[in-house]
Amino acid sequence: MRLRLPMGQPGRSSAKLLVWCSIATIVGFSAVCGSMMLDMRRSEQALALRSMENLATTIDSDISRNIELYDLSLRNVANNMIEPELASVSKRLLNLILFDHAATAKHFGAIQVFDAAGNLLHDSATDDPKPENRSDENYFSVHRDNPNAGLLISRPGLHRGAYAIVLSRRITGRDGAFLGVVVGSLRFSYFHDLFERLSLAAEDVISVVRRDGVVIMRTPFDLDVIGRDLSQSPGVKRVLEEQSGTFEGAGAIDPIQRLYVWRDSSHPLVVIVGKSWTDIFAIWRSQALRVGVIMLALIAFVAGATMMLAREIKRRGRAEDKL
Repeated sequence: MRLRLPMGQPGRSSAKLLVWCSIATIVGFSAVCGSMMLDMRRSEQALALRSMENLATTIDSDISRNIELYDLSLRNVANNMIEPELASVSKRLLNLILFDHAATAKHFGAIQVFDAAGNLLHDSATDDPKPENRSDENYFSVHRDNPNAGLLISRPGLHRGAYAIVLSRRITGRDGAFLGVVVGSLRFSYFHDLFERLSLAAEDVISVVRRDGVVIMRTPFDLDVIGRDLSQSPGVKRVLEEQSGTFEGAGAIDPIQRLYVWRDSSHPLVVIVGKSWTDIFAIWRSQALRVGVIMLALIAFVAGATMMLAREIKRRGRAEDKL
């Protein structure tokens, strides 16, 4: 008598093995693909961070350099005003001595000198200035009351017919007495010209804030934002407390989630660059979508082929059972 072997069992086992191997292959490919996409995401974020750091450093250097050059002119005027030999010099010659070419540079306003009572003494724009008194201005009273104010940068506003920030220094006599204030200005046109040269995305933000959190300039430009005090904003607090760094979150002006970067907040004006996460990951999303579609197509192909092969193996197993 001949024994009949159960031929269907190996067929069913082979089909299950094929299915499990296919599942393992799909999971393996998906894990590799997911790991690659995460690496690409981190690379995109790192690249955006480096670009923002370079942009913040470049803008900060440009602004700091111009303010420093103009401050040197203010210092020169303040130092020369206490020289007794200049008392007998004519106004025209005195203007040539006091004011250098920085006073006539683009975007810089004329330099003015006010005495201890706030009366205008000298103006780099003319040899015969009209009478003015600025004793009620903040840039005058601060220097009058505080000998150690140093370079004072005012809140942005109208100055001599143009939106600008006022830069001022105290004139101190050899005996420490208050002799007056030397005043200059940096027009908004400087910041507009600086930012227009940059290639920015629609949701990119660049803010220039004073050391107390007051907004000096911002792009996109909004006059209602200029001069606003953001010192209580969590992000701006970090900027004013830490010399450099990054933070993530919604801005103080709008709810858009961004990555923010700033560098060297020891300068009188701090530059903050913000870029939205939407723009940072724009290229990554398109690549992830393309790779995802390809992976789904491959998974569908492998799954379909596996099911067809598994059915074929089972069919053969049943046929062998019948034989």
